[in-house]
Amino acid sequence: MMDIALTGAHFPFYMDTSSATIHGLWIELAEGTEIGAVLKGTSNGTAVINHPVFSTETNPSTVRHDIASIGMGSVVLTGGVLETANSAPHIGIYGGGSFIHTGGNYSAAGTPPASIFKIVSPTTNPIQLISPIQQWIDVPWADNMAAIQTGVVKTNQNCTGNDKVSGISSTGAVVCTANPSMGYTLTLSNLAANAPANGATYYLGGDVFDYNNGNFDAAKVEIPKTGTIKQIQIRQNVPSGNTGSAENVTHKVCINSGTACFGSVSFAYNGVSTSGNDVTLNQPVVAGDTIAIRVDTPTWTTRPLNVRWYAVVYIE
Repeated sequence: MMDIALTGAHFPFYMDTSSATIHGLWIELAEGTEIGAVLKGTSNGTAVINHPVFSTETNPSTVRHDIASIGMGSVVLTGGVLETANSAPHIGIYGGGSFIHTGGNYSAAGTPPASIFKIVSPTTNPIQLISPIQQWIDVPWADNMAAIQTGVVKTNQNCTGNDKVSGISSTGAVVCTANPSMGYTLTLSNLAANAPANGATYYLGGDVFDYNNGNFDAAKVEIPKTGTIKQIQIRQNVPSGNTGSAENVTHKVCINSGTACFGSVSFAYNGVSTSGNDVTLNQPVVAGDTIAIRVDTPTWTTRPLNVRWYAVVYIE
């Protein structure tokens, strides 16, 4: 159907249990008109209306909706202008499958409605509004925003401070969330061919060739930026034939001394390359603090030889 123009009557356009494609639908809602277009059907029904125009130029006091969608499987509107009166919602939704309006222009004569859509019973799929606008009014898109999704494009929006854009709201506004400062890592190591003894303590950090170092100060490195230690990753490498037995070695990160240590990473040196991590740390540090990794050895049945240590400390 094309270029339909209707006026007057309680329901100028009434479609019941059918499907239709209409190119151009103009309806003048006059005094006595309750609903401009009633689209009533089942899940098999489809209504496609291109450029609908609903006018309430005389501000009739009897209007309830421009459009009522009742149980329709799919309703698709493209463009057009929907004007309402009597503070009536433009569209009433009474169940159905889906309702989509692209590029709709909504306005009102007299006092505007409480919302554009009145959701009596929601559709199975959320109502989709793509780039809608409101002319001379500014009201919520629906009385139940959980039943509707809008794709409004608003320009020149930004977040303040260090916040970042994390999404678009149902009204088209940007959603801002806190943007945590970027974390950084410190790499600590000891690449000497270490031969750790049973039940001993060693430290690794910045002195990468200090054989069997048992002194925190010789290994410590400075914290360049205040933050929080969140994770440590430890790895040991030994040549083939130099692996130890299966007893676990304990590793911790120490701050400013060899005794103020935090976290716990335990694993055996019974392979040529073994590792572990602790991702539960939440230890504050300030710029200028010093750290090193502490290694506490067990009593091995077979001691590993030529051990190299590597560690990564993650700080936010």
